[in-house]
Amino acid sequence: MRSTRARRAAMIGTAALLLAAPCVALAQAEPAPPAPALPADMVTAIGRDLGLSPDQYLEQAETGQELLRFADTLRGKFPTAFAGVWLDAAGAPLVGLADGPDKAAARTAVEAAGYQVKDQPRSEQVLSGLLGQLNGWIQQLPAPLAGLINGTAIDPAANDIALNVKDTAEGQGLQLPGFLNFVRVAKGPAASSDLPGLGSLGSSGSSDPTKPTKPTEPTTTTKPTTTKPTEPTTTTNPVASTITLDPITAAPDSNEYTLKAKVTPAAAGGTVEFKDGNNIIATEQVEADGTATRIWYAQTDGKHTITATFSGRDGVAGSTTTAQVTVAPAGSNTVASTITLDPIKGAIAGGKIITLKAKVNPAAAGGTVVFEVVDRYHEEVPVGADGTATEQWYPPETAGKVTMTATFSGRDGVTGSTTTQQVTVAPAATTTTKPTTTKPTPAPDAVMGGQQYFTGETADKPCSLGFNGTDGDGNTVNITAGHCDAHPENAGNVDATPASMGPNKFGEFDKVVRDRGDYGVIKIYDSVAKRFQNNFVDTYGGDPLAITGTADPLVGAPVCKSGKTTGYTCGKITAINQYMNSGPRGATVPNAFAAKLCTIVGDSGGAMVTGTKALGIVSAGDDGNCDKPMTTWGQPINSVLAANPGLKIRTN
Repeated sequence: MRSTRARRAAMIGTAALLLAAPCVALAQAEPAPPAPALPADMVTAIGRDLGLSPDQYLEQAETGQELLRFADTLRGKFPTAFAGVWLDAAGAPLVGLADGPDKAAARTAVEAAGYQVKDQPRSEQVLSGLLGQLNGWIQQLPAPLAGLINGTAIDPAANDIALNVKDTAEGQGLQLPGFLNFVRVAKGPAASSDLPGLGSLGSSGSSDPTKPTKPTEPTTTTKPTTTKPTEPTTTTNPVASTITLDPITAAPDSNEYTLKAKVTPAAAGGTVEFKDGNNIIATEQVEADGTATRIWYAQTDGKHTITATFSGRDGVAGSTTTAQVTVAPAGSNTVASTITLDPIKGAIAGGKIITLKAKVNPAAAGGTVVFEVVDRYHEEVPVGADGTATEQWYPPETAGKVTMTATFSGRDGVTGSTTTQQVTVAPAATTTTKPTTTKPTPAPDAVMGGQQYFTGETADKPCSLGFNGTDGDGNTVNITAGHCDAHPENAGNVDATPASMGPNKFGEFDKVVRDRGDYGVIKIYDSVAKRFQNNFVDTYGGDPLAITGTADPLVGAPVCKSGKTTGYTCGKITAINQYMNSGPRGATVPNAFAAKLCTIVGDSGGAMVTGTKALGIVSAGDDGNCDKPMTTWGQPINSVLAANPGLKIRTN
């Protein structure tokens, strides 16, 4: 089974950092439920277009969503350093940081969460300002020149601003002024005159919907090896580890400190990296008893944050802990304290009470210990004569990783100190019976996302359905592309454009947005509403995909789409928050995302997914065929839902 990642909820406070990292099953916890079984035809598309196994696809999709949640908090806490997030070509999450007054603190937060830092020259704040300059210039252009521009976006991986123009723009007078010399220009195919606007994919009567053009199989010597995608694989999840630091004390009248970390479960293998703030002290091998030791010579007096990071080993995940130590001048009357947390094990979401135990050294009664999970838990208890403090903790209702902080207040002649420990909260068992991998089965007459429909009284303009849902009044609806409606001004009134499948009308456009968005909400007639009351997306050839929620786009994340003309195709997201202009007969989307995947006329409005979650609606694409790399632009689904309170997609 794939390595399941729970939500990485990042809540960075002034004293502690709560980060939900990759959720791996505790040795003491119940086995996690199997990964969602993907339809066979979806597995084929994932292997063909992405070269990924089903588990890799799901893992990268979930990793992307965790990274975005982490980024939301990091962006607010460290605005001058944050420079974006993305998945690299191998699907590994990266966090960009730029130079600034908060970079060191930001790096500590990123690394404590288990992410890799990529140093970048510009922060997201700076890039946003540059993008604003470019978009302001475009708005002043004459319409013929503005029509040569596909879109603009921040590229977090390249750390620059990309301007995508038609490949026919050269020699037509589109010239960047000198103050925009920071812009990188990329060329894309020009739109066909048969298409509405700049590459919009819907509502073209010239396409023969009965003879769809399927994507050409790429030349490859390998094929997906999963013959039964509905069965979980037998790969074992790595067990979670914990790492603790022994009390950090100095040799008498010296600045020589012993750093000793203990990894649980104990065994030889892997390394522990010791750091003083952002400075690496050393990396030591983990011995058979699970310990790694290093002598540290403190160079300055005052408070130091010592971090110990376990790299992980075969079958065991890595982990991190920190401790604060106050280095006092040799011979002074003030004694530095250290505080350690006993390993916190067996935490299950919404499960039984866990006893927290902290140990202060030197041991004596006096002072207090605050146990804290930022914004979730805060308890202060006195320190006993043996130097210990204990408290009860109810694990949160959601699975993932949280950071537990224990802070000693100090007492007369003894300084305060702090330590942290990452705690893996395992998913709660949802049933006492063995998990089932029964496939969802749609009704024989079910209408699903990605299937073809037609618009207009003559029903001659093909598009593809998006996601089934309900509006604020409980009506059954489908969310599709706005540019599929040739008369958006009539949406919601008696002259609203009808939608049909074959000779039968099934609904009409109730709302259409084509300026600063590209979506339409089709209200389904009561007589056929039951056929649309499902959460399925057609994978063209076999079982459908059941939608389990919504997601946001991230550069590097996998994406698949369902559309009538090209069926089910997949690719990687190449840009987000892109200003996309599909011409006077299409739409403008200020926060579109772009992906390298195949779409052709008639796919507009189709469902775009990442993992098993709704991601967006097909809005526009390059003209051409699937024999060459193509760019498709999507309207993010979450921005549609946010703009329409009460509108929801179905997840059952």
